[in-house]
Amino acid sequence: RAIEPAEGLWTPPAGFLEMGESMEAGAVRETMEEACAEVAIVRTFARIDLTRIGQVHELFLARLESSDVAAGVESHEVRWFSWDEIPWHELAFPVVEWVLRLRAEDLASGQERIHRGCLHWNEVGPPLSLENYDLGDLQSLRLAP
Repeated sequence: RAIEPAEGLWTPPAGFLEMGESMEAGAVRETMEEACAEVAIVRTFARIDLTRIGQVHELFLARLESSDVAAGVESHEVRWFSWDEIPWHELAFPVVEWVLRLRAEDLASGQERIHRGCLHWNEVGPPLSLENYDLGDLQSLRLAP
């Protein structure tokens, strides 16, 4: 990230919707703005409520339409990581780590699921530290093959 909060840390492309924009269109636009990457949305992967900050994060699985990527104005760098290379202690936001771990579980189990939950902060430790959160009320719906 080249912007606060969490400048210098890693996160997938994300952002706020513009007026009149669908969630899917916003995800495609943010991916282009931040990673100069053209994607096509495949499906919703997760919806996570962040009640502490009054946000709902909808995360999508997408197909990369071109191998051309570059850092946009809100990014210092764009990089691909294998699961073993993910810099877990350099991720910008707790929701990113939760969602990546859910995706890893799905891939390991061979099951495609859609997830819904609420990320709860314990109100004690730093609000950007994963150890201070739990993903309560998690529901995972297995999709038909």
